[in-house]
Amino acid sequence: MRLVNEGIKPEYEWLGRIHVAFKRTTGGEDNPEEDMREKTRDIISENVEITQVKDNFPTYKLGKEYLEDAEGLDNPGVKASQIAHATREHLYPRENQNPRYKRLSERVTDIVERWQGTKMSDPDAVEALKSVEKEALSVEDEADEHGMDDAEFAIYTHLTEETPEAIDSDEQAEEVAHEIVSQFRERVDRGYHGWKTNQQTTSEITRILFDVLATEYDLRNLILDYDGFEETIQTYLIQNDG
Repeated sequence: MRLVNEGIKPEYEWLGRIHVAFKRTTGGEDNPEEDMREKTRDIISENVEITQVKDNFPTYKLGKEYLEDAEGLDNPGVKASQIAHATREHLYPRENQNPRYKRLSERVTDIVERWQGTKMSDPDAVEALKSVEKEALSVEDEADEHGMDDAEFAIYTHLTEETPEAIDSDEQAEEVAHEIVSQFRERVDRGYHGWKTNQQTTSEITRILFDVLATEYDLRNLILDYDGFEETIQTYLIQNDG
């Protein structure tokens, strides 16, 4: 922009202050600053080619329909940055909804650190990030394939991928996940503001886990042998509700 490139930005600011002071003292205007800002916006609008900026740095969004759009970005460094940003935006609010999201988020961080540390080329970073992106998008599809809602699939995924040695089979994991979620929705009062952080909610979830895991399926070792298991399942139930 000429104001910066030609070194006249300070002079323009000085002139602007004089203009505002003059308008305020001689014209009695209450808000001459707004008029000055409007004139500045007009100058920028007339002298900056916004279309070119959009063409060179398009906004990349996460989604199946955008996967091929990334191919249209000529600069692989820009492409990697766009995909990393979009993938992080998709994963960050979902990290506590499914263990896969958390692992994928950690992979994105690792890829970006290696890329920015020049241990990975721009094209390699693009391919690695696109791989993570596809996996992130497949989580909901896989839940649908199993006929599970988000909470059930989160618990199922945790049982089969985080504690596989503690269960007899994937089928058992699916049954357990379904039963936990079913009892959660039946027994936990979720009809008032603040229920997610209420002590009564956490206590009832603990009782549900004991009833399902210890009494119905003889899987009390999940509670006894795995630190943080109760808190993790509680988070999946709450974060995937509503």
